[in-house]
Amino acid sequence: MVQTVLLTGTSGFIALHILKKLLEEGEVQVRGTVRSTSNDKKTRPIKELVYNAKYPVELVEADLMSDSGWAEAVKGCDYVLHTASPFYLAHGDAGREKLVKPAVEGTLRVLRECAKPGSQVKRVVLTSSIAAVAFGVEHEEGYMYSERDWTNPDSPKVDPYTESKTRAEKAAWDFVENNRDHRFELCTINPGMVFGETLGATGTSVDLVKDMVQGKMPMLPHFNMPAVDVHDVAQAHIEAMRRPLATGKRFVLYANDIWLTEMAAVINKEFGAMGYSVAERKMPHFLAYAMSFLSKDMDMIYKGWGVPHPCDNTHTREILGIDFKSVDQSIVETIHCLIEKGLVEKKDTYIPRA
Repeated sequence: MVQTVLLTGTSGFIALHILKKLLEEGEVQVRGTVRSTSNDKKTRPIKELVYNAKYPVELVEADLMSDSGWAEAVKGCDYVLHTASPFYLAHGDAGREKLVKPAVEGTLRVLRECAKPGSQVKRVVLTSSIAAVAFGVEHEEGYMYSERDWTNPDSPKVDPYTESKTRAEKAAWDFVENNRDHRFELCTINPGMVFGETLGATGTSVDLVKDMVQGKMPMLPHFNMPAVDVHDVAQAHIEAMRRPLATGKRFVLYANDIWLTEMAAVINKEFGAMGYSVAERKMPHFLAYAMSFLSKDMDMIYKGWGVPHPCDNTHTREILGIDFKSVDQSIVETIHCLIEKGLVEKKDTYIPRA
């Protein structure tokens, strides 16, 4: 009998790649959650993803902030890939109200449904973030973060998004620890900034690349990002679902880290001759400080000013078998995709990828 996988937040950047891989394999039935099945803008990319899938995706309505729909969504599922999570950029208490509570409550809402009597869920794979691993704790220079590390959500340098991912993941592990009869296994995926081609929705990382290529960033903050390709993130979810040794573990998804100035250099090397040159000028520290009071984006960036986040991905490579694509290659593929999909102007001098 074919097994059923519940994929929450199906219209999301990462979730669409997971869905595509599962549909192409044709080994499982996928049930996906969306907030509204009548939202054509969100559901069309899902329905058009794989035309001749052996088991077409089944869409159901479920919202992280409501109990409605989750019983139907989880019913009969063998695995749950929980990628859905709120994301807003906001300051202080307002940001925490919009992010932290919904992230924690939404995660627990899904887990409680999976733990109910009669549930046949064997394993839940929770999409967390490197934001729950590598921030808010001071370390000596050269320290390598790993799955053993946790972000300090109470640090003043931690923004609401980072706090939300940390508290949501901690809540998930606490739920499993405090409910020994929960009947399912848990593992978490903790990716860095995710780059790569978009199948519909764009992620924050892709929007950053888009802004750089479109000339919206005349100066670059001294900001470092642990990064990974979206294909590797999608495959990691599937491997974590299937591999016995993955249960009870966290997996840091990290190819390498990259400074914004290094990213600009990669873009200029590959696309400069095609007319897509981007600024490589560094933003002065005093200007970044002033802008942090005016811009939610800059406030988040300023809190991480000048701090690298190198990570050890040995655990992930050995247990999940992921051979990480380089971030440089991922950024190049991101831009080709943006141009080919019309999200960035296709100039006459543009040379398509082979």
